[in-house]
Amino acid sequence: MQAHESNDLHACLERFRDLANANQRVCKLIQGWRPVIVISPTDVAPGEDAPVYAARVDGAIGAWRSSEPDSDWTIRLSAPQEVLRQVFSGELNPARAHLDGSLQVFAEDRDQVKLDAISLILWGV
Repeated sequence: MQAHESNDLHACLERFRDLANANQRVCKLIQGWRPVIVISPTDVAPGEDAPVYAARVDGAIGAWRSSEPDSDWTIRLSAPQEVLRQVFSGELNPARAHLDGSLQVFAEDRDQVKLDAISLILWGV
C-alpha cells in the first residue's frame, strides 16, 4: 500500500462527512445517533501499520482522525482501501459490497440500517 492511497481514502472520508453534514435529511436521520465509526483498510503491506480512521457521530459526523478511538467503537467497516473509497464516494453500493463479501461491517442491525439510509439519501444507492 502506498502513502497516497491512504491520503486519498482520508480525503474521500472528509468529503463524505462534509456532504452528509450539509444534507438536511441526513442531519435529521442522525439526530440522537451517537456511534463511533471506525474504518480499517485490510490491504496493508507486510510490516506496515494499517491506517485506521475514526469519527464520532453526535448530531453531525465529526472529523476523521487517523487513529483508533479512545472509546469503544460502535461500527467498524473493513475492506480494501479501493472498496472503502468507492463506498464512501457513492461509486459502490455498500449493501452490495457487504453481500459480495468485499466489505465487512461489524455493527448492530439498527446501525447498519442507518448507514444504508445515509447512502440512499446521498447517492440513491
